[in-house]
Amino acid sequence: MNLDNENTNEMNKIRYNKINNKVDNNIIKLNIIKSNLEGNNDNKTMETHHSIYHKVINISAYELKNEEIEVLNKGLNFALSPNRIPKEEIICT
Repeated sequence: MNLDNENTNEMNKIRYNKINNKVDNNIIKLNIIKSNLEGNNDNKTMETHHSIYHKVINISAYELKNEEIEVLNKGLNFALSPNRIPKEEIICT
């Protein structure tokens, strides 16, 4: 019984550390973004990244490619137009 309790405690510590690390990373990223918005550009990579692509703020660990940022900058209403319009399907419905 005591071994199960120790395993549970160890798993809880691991989960806590993972969540705590994610929170710490997000706080650091938000502080960098805040300093860039206030004009304090200590971090050059974030400065160039966000001055060009001001609409997209990536707070994840995934590094966005330029093409992905360009598409995201177009906004939520952006959609690709189809190569051909299915006239028969539209007329039939």
